[in-house]
Amino acid sequence: GEFLMRKMGWKTGEGLGRNREGTVEPIVIDFKVDRKKHPVSALIELCNKRKIMQPDFVMVHHSGPDHRKNFLFK
Repeated sequence: GEFLMRKMGWKTGEGLGRNREGTVEPIVIDFKVDRKKHPVSALIELCNKRKIMQPDFVMVHHSGPDHRKNFLFK
């Protein structure tokens, strides 16, 4: 992720966003992800707990039969 951010002009210590006013520290998620838990749910719970804005998820692609769909979000 850091390589991609640097490619887009981000520098260490700068905030995120259009005006570079966003969060400077990365969000550290410390939990075990196994087949029983969903990482998106854990991320949303963490954002709520820290009272920060939740990320927007945009569906890019979906495939598979109705009873077993696969989704790709960005």
